[in-house]
Amino acid sequence: MKKADIRQKMKICRAAEKFSKEKSQKIIEFLRNFDLFRRSKKILFFAGFQNEPDLLPLAAENLLEKSIFFPKILDAKRGKMAAAKIIKISDLEKSDFGILAPKTFDFFPAEKLDLVLVPALAVDFSGDRVGFGGGFYDRFLAKIRAKRVAVVFDFQKISEKIPAEKTDQKMDFVATEKGIFRF
Repeated sequence: MKKADIRQKMKICRAAEKFSKEKSQKIIEFLRNFDLFRRSKKILFFAGFQNEPDLLPLAAENLLEKSIFFPKILDAKRGKMAAAKIIKISDLEKSDFGILAPKTFDFFPAEKLDLVLVPALAVDFSGDRVGFGGGFYDRFLAKIRAKRVAVVFDFQKISEKIPAEKTDQKMDFVATEKGIFRF
């Protein structure tokens, strides 16, 4: 199956899936107890969009102990994003894409991140993922060594192989409401 087909299918499935605060809470619980998460000091989160897991409570509870970052789109046409630090959740506002993003941006060298929590429409058994198709995360992840955790609901883990391209970036783990799995 082509990426575009997987993307379309998963958008429909995700739209049909009733958003579950309980499932997001289970994912948060698994992440909270995940050794890699506990050891990481600089973490890039994402703000859930269109039925993605809601990680804002986990970001909020870690603001005092860790440096918390969210993606900031720098150039939408070129698919460029950066990590922007927040001090409080109210530092986020709706972006032009309708996604919560930092209001301001102070440059932070992304290479210094310890962990990146990555949204996806689908993730396969080898760590390949399908996003919305803009390449923002692939370009961002290509420049850094931080561990990558795809955060999705369990139905978004698929058994068929996602056709990966040279520029696609593999995940190290996937976190769902059923647990955290290493690739």
